[in-house]
This record gives sequence, C-alpha cells and structure tokens, in this order.
Amino acid sequence: LGGDNLAKTTLFQIISGEIKQDSGEFRWGVTITHAYFPKENAEYFENSMDLIGWLRQFSEEKGEQYIRGFLGRMLFSGDEVKKRLKALSGGEATRLIFSRLTIERPNVLVLDEPTNHLDLESIEALVEGLKSYPGTLILVSHDRWFVGQFATRIVEIKSDGIRDYPGTYEEYVHACGDDHLDVDTVILKAKKERQGGRSRKSASQGGNLKALRKKLQERQDGLTAKIEAAEDRIKKIDGMFCAANYFEQTPPAEVNKAEAERNDLEREVRALMAERAVGPAFLQGGGVSGRGSSLIVGVSQVIQELRTTIRQVAQTNLNCLIRGESGVGKDVVAREIHRLSPRRDR
Repeated sequence: LGGDNLAKTTLFQIISGEIKQDSGEFRWGVTITHAYFPKENAEYFENSMDLIGWLRQFSEEKGEQYIRGFLGRMLFSGDEVKKRLKALSGGEATRLIFSRLTIERPNVLVLDEPTNHLDLESIEALVEGLKSYPGTLILVSHDRWFVGQFATRIVEIKSDGIRDYPGTYEEYVHACGDDHLDVDTVILKAKKERQGGRSRKSASQGGNLKALRKKLQERQDGLTAKIEAAEDRIKKIDGMFCAANYFEQTPPAEVNKAEAERNDLEREVRALMAERAVGPAFLQGGGVSGRGSSLIVGVSQVIQELRTTIRQVAQTNLNCLIRGESGVGKDVVAREIHRLSPRRDR
C-alpha cells in the first residue's frame, strides 16, 4: 500500500528485473521462480505475432495443442488463438498475460493492479484461480474486495519508511486506522443504502410484483446452475488437456471431439451469462429511462427498450457512458453497441 502509485509500480519493476535500481540491492532465494504481471502491458504486444506464437516463447513444450490448452483456460478458443497481438482488447491482453503466468508455473507471483480491464465475472474467476495457487502472492490493488480475499500481510510504503503489519487488511485498518481503500467503503455503503431503500419500497408494492421477482429469481438461479454445470465440464476438459502426455497418447479424433465440446460449452456459457446479466436490473425493481420511467413488468419489454437505445447510440457520434451497479449487464450493452455500430473501430 501507499499513496504514490508510481513508487509501487517502480518497486515491482525492479524486483522483477524489468528495470535497474539506482542504488541498493535485493536478492531472491535460490529456489524462487517468479513471474510479473505489469500494470501496463501495451509494450508486450507491439509485434505482429499471434497468441499461440507469443505464448510459445514462454513454454518448454512447443506443441500447438499444448499451447492451446493454456489459452483455452483463459477463454481463448477456436480461431481466437490466431488473433494478432495488436488487435487485443484490454481484457484479452490481461487474460493472455495470465496464460503466460500459468504456463511458466512460478512459485511467486508479482501482480500490479491485476483487476484492471477485467469485468466482474473475470475478477471472480481470477479470485478462484488465485485461491488455489500454492505459491506466494505479492500484489498491489485498489479493489478492496480483491485485497481482502488474499492479503495476510500488509506493507505500507511511507515517506519516512515502511509499516509492516502481519494480518489481513481489515485487521490492519482496525489496528492502524489508515484505510487506503476507503473509497470502496463509501461506494459499498451507498449501494447497501440504495438496496435497503428498494427493499422497503418493494414491500409496499403488492403481491404481483413480489410474485414476478420470485419468478425472475428462480430464472436467475436456473441460469446460474446451468453456467456452473458447463464451467465444471470445461474445467474437467482443461484438466485432461493439461495432463502429462495427453496429446501424445490420445487419438486426434478424440482430441478434436473434446476441443469441439469445449468450444460449444464456452459459447453456451457466454450466452447464459449474457442472459443472466439482464436479471439483476429487473430484480432491483428500477425503471427504464429513455421513453419514460416505468415499472418493469416483463423481460421482453425492457429488452426491446434497451435494443432501441443501443441502436440509437451505435448509429450516432454520441459519447455514451454506460452506468450501473456490478452485475447489471454493462458489458453486454457495450458489446451490443459495438456489434451494431457502422464503425467497428470505435
């Protein structure tokens, strides 16, 4: 932690060997293998290589199927693995960096703002992956929830030295009183207050709305169950791909069948997530702005209103801010705007 972002990034670049320190020295232990996740990664992707060629540089095993397995774990499938580095979005570049970290198998990860450019679903997936990581994490993040999942030791960089606290971030705040991530606390409190207000409002709106929300919640639960089942199967397939000598010992037809199944499951998961992303907005009982605010009484009505707005934005030169709480579907809307836009370079 610390007030100067540049100081923390510079420290991480020095201990990762990216730049040379002006003075002083440091040493890694002889058994340590470390890997670095940079805060800014554009300079890593300035050539014209595709994803497979770039990732192959960091792997002892050079086979394409082996490389595809690691890319698949980061949701790159089919022809996506032939995509050129310069065409990657911020989120895709982040996922590719994590593919590199996975294939290198270090026992120390140095992570500088790893949640930048990631959506909510990707952050949650990252958390689950890092929880199962057996090595050591050294990280900087402004995401309070993310920090709270891992940190068991807090090092604060100050102008007059450092403060080294052995404990979680919550324990650090309680003991030291300095909450460097307090903006997240304010936002979280505001969200809870809004949710509480919505709960009180919906309690007075009668049985029809209550029944509708119950039905929508059941729909959300069903979609979540389908997503989890598909993701479990994807994990099993990835486990097969990563097994020693799998591609050498498995008939090509069986490998192709497994890859095709995985691609189908990924498409199913993306479709289910897009469908599920619409749900929270309905469950919160808000209105749809544009042609007037109204109580949501059916899914098809609000989707139609949303599509009308999307087309209007996509076909004009408006600078559009998509605003809303986590999980309401902002990413889905942004992708749809891009799809409908006559200028795909926007």
